[in-house]
Amino acid sequence: YVRWGIGTYYSIEVVTLLPLSVFLTLASLRSYKLKNILAVLVCISTLSMTIHKLDRQNNKVPWLLSPAKVKIYDKRFYIAPFDIKAVNKLLKLIPKNASLSASNKLLPHLAQREKIYFFPNVSDAKYLVFSVYDNHYLYSHALNDQFRQEYFSSDEWELIAHEFPVFLFKKISTSNSLKTKPIIWDDTVNLLCNFDGGAENWKPLLSEKETNEMKHLLSEEKSRSGQKSVKLTQKLKYAPKIKLSGIKPKDHVEISIWYNSLNENTIHLVAEGIDNYKHHCSKPDSLDNQGWKRLVLSFWVPDNKPASEASTFFWNSGSEPAYIDDIQVTIKALGIK
Repeated sequence: YVRWGIGTYYSIEVVTLLPLSVFLTLASLRSYKLKNILAVLVCISTLSMTIHKLDRQNNKVPWLLSPAKVKIYDKRFYIAPFDIKAVNKLLKLIPKNASLSASNKLLPHLAQREKIYFFPNVSDAKYLVFSVYDNHYLYSHALNDQFRQEYFSSDEWELIAHEFPVFLFKKISTSNSLKTKPIIWDDTVNLLCNFDGGAENWKPLLSEKETNEMKHLLSEEKSRSGQKSVKLTQKLKYAPKIKLSGIKPKDHVEISIWYNSLNENTIHLVAEGIDNYKHHCSKPDSLDNQGWKRLVLSFWVPDNKPASEASTFFWNSGSEPAYIDDIQVTIKALGIK
């Protein structure tokens, strides 16, 4: 499944050969009646299996299937993830001959030019346009979002237009390098939990109920700050969910945890919410001088959808114990209108 499943291996040339081989085989049969019966059965079976597998509940990894992208009998398939007229107006701000880097849903509409790159490849592009919901298929969601966030804080790029979730940046020339940049973020909330000092220290991030649910996992064997951390073992793999209170549509959320474990890539940080969206990270981005590794997961809250059910949790898929400490949640609200 891992080697040949389309989740990790996909080649349109191989896929094209599959139906050709079936019908060439059927065409080689001598019995005209048998040939037609089998052809009808093949078509019915193919259609039935397609409909069956286009439902998330029939997939081994449900969140990897995007109904809006592939489920042709779902109304979401015919609804764009942004205001098409407004985004087309934004795209007209890009000069026709300008070098450009664009994300996957936008690039095909802008490709007829001498220089165009698939974001996050920017190279010598003078303009940059992306949707915060677009991902380059070669990178994880966490890495894709990291690439995008670099340009929101960059001194070399200026945000010249946006129609959420699409943002258009322009390379700043030397003469304009001292120009005052617009304030992109309106408000930033930082929540921290280090599992020490009792319930009052947990209040900014954990509710009283979540505090009690977490207590049976606390350990004083190792900690990054303070005296306690959450210990996950083979028997107790999962930590309770932490509700992400206070987030709103269009907010940008960044969650980070520090962990200590002998195993590599076995600690998983997950964020999930309404409408089956789920984001996952298991590859650390940094290592401190105590041997603790950091996982960072960031994402944009879906537009025009309630975020009251959003939550995060972490778990250990390895055979060795793992210690989790210093959970931080940063919530940023867009300041540009």
